[in-house]
Amino acid sequence: MRTVVLVGKSGRVTLPAKARRELGLHEGSEMVFEVIDGVITMRPAVVLPREDAWAYTREHRAALAQARADARAGRVVQLSEEQLQQLFDARHELFDGQEVRLKIRRNRSGGKTVEVVGAGQPTARKFVLHEEVAPTDDR
Repeated sequence: MRTVVLVGKSGRVTLPAKARRELGLHEGSEMVFEVIDGVITMRPAVVLPREDAWAYTREHRAALAQARADARAGRVVQLSEEQLQQLFDARHELFDGQEVRLKIRRNRSGGKTVEVVGAGQPTARKFVLHEEVAPTDDR
């Protein structure tokens, strides 16, 4: 959409109604205003509370991308609330509250074994949180 607008006495510009509707703008909407190489760009601003900013860091977004890739590749396991409590307890009792990681391995039966290991700890320090047997075909 291309429209000519006038700049008022105090420097105000009225955005065309069609543009406001298309962008979902209303009175009080915040906008980002930039001038780059003689071109003015305005776009709706997204304002986040400071306490939520961590979710948009490069590191967190990379971790989410890795989690989605793991899920697509089947490297996931569903845990019960009881198993999650065991994980929490193990983190404090066995690993002194340090970060722990879950290792998901295929076991001999074709199911999954979930081991809890301390990050940076020798692998001897681990326990099996969940063991799943591959389904059998009982016809």
